[in-house]
Amino acid sequence: MLNAKPFFGETAAAGTTVEVDFGDNTVPKKYAIGYWSIRGLGAPLTMMMCAAKVPFTLFLYDIVEKGSDGWTSAYFAAKGKYIEEFQQPLWNLPFCIDREQERVVVQTNAAFSHIGRVCGMFGENDIEASECEQLLCEIYDLRNVMTKYAYGFDNSDAASALANGKKHLLKLEKWMDLQSKKSGNEK
Repeated sequence: MLNAKPFFGETAAAGTTVEVDFGDNTVPKKYAIGYWSIRGLGAPLTMMMCAAKVPFTLFLYDIVEKGSDGWTSAYFAAKGKYIEEFQQPLWNLPFCIDREQERVVVQTNAAFSHIGRVCGMFGENDIEASECEQLLCEIYDLRNVMTKYAYGFDNSDAASALANGKKHLLKLEKWMDLQSKKSGNEK
């Protein structure tokens, strides 16, 4: 009997495909992650998978300069085909392929949440999961402050960007202090 082709097992649009198997290339890769071939929103997904030692396929999409016309990527041409073939109109990078469930999870926070659950990093019950979701959203608020400054979408200076970011860091610190008190592990 021939092995069935895995759900989203390969794509020619990815400039690089990495099979992460932690030394056992016989184990099936139940998951795949797709992102640009840079660090960014895809990096935490791969870090979670590696920390939990969950084998996966990593599809990295190159973006290249197109002279005075800006940038291009084989991903842009493939995206429409992905949407149709995998019936996922919300398709975006990063994406997570769940080969067991034969589905595609897209949008950053949804992919973070899904991979967090897969890796056992998203709480053990509904209350803990909602705590993780709240933190994920707060961290994303902090990310938005920093990326607005870093990519020039915000005309503020570095000191203003840091002051805006500090507000979020202080909220996260207060949250951690409260969690420590609740668990009886105060400093």
